[in-house]
Amino acid sequence: MSGEEEEMLIRLLCGVSGHIDPEYMGKPAIWLAKRAGFGVPEGTRVLVSRQKYVSAHNPYAEAMNCPVMVFYIEPDWTMACEKCMELLANGSRCHTLAIHSRDQAVIGQFAAKKPVGRILVNTPAVFGAMGATTNLFPAVHLGAASAGLGITADNVSPMNLVYLRSVALGVRRAPVETGN
Repeated sequence: MSGEEEEMLIRLLCGVSGHIDPEYMGKPAIWLAKRAGFGVPEGTRVLVSRQKYVSAHNPYAEAMNCPVMVFYIEPDWTMACEKCMELLANGSRCHTLAIHSRDQAVIGQFAAKKPVGRILVNTPAVFGAMGATTNLFPAVHLGAASAGLGITADNVSPMNLVYLRSVALGVRRAPVETGN
């Protein structure tokens, strides 16, 4: 989208509230563009916005829940890593983060620094998160909405709905405190 089209779309999606109106979530891209007042080619499935900055006042830095994709171009992976942290700190904390890279050091840095429940590597996020292209338990229900704020980062399975009682046997002696 052009800058003008991005502004028109955000005015539609957010109105005066500054937050995405649930009425527009899940609507087709062509429908959204038309309602916002601009045209797109027939067959358009996603509206794309290129952004430079992350801020609490930029609705494009939030989860859109509609066919609007936002992307940032950074000069190298370290700047991209920092941009990702800015997005997460801005309130886009998430359950799952996907990264596409062949460099194990880059993957390791993303895995070590990102406050998310899990990281998918070299797989489409939608299919990887539901277990279709990964070894995660196959499910369409995810656990907590963000890392550390729920009971699980796993896909919710029947095992999350069953209370299991455990019996744990001692396998080593407790440390003995010596009085001095």
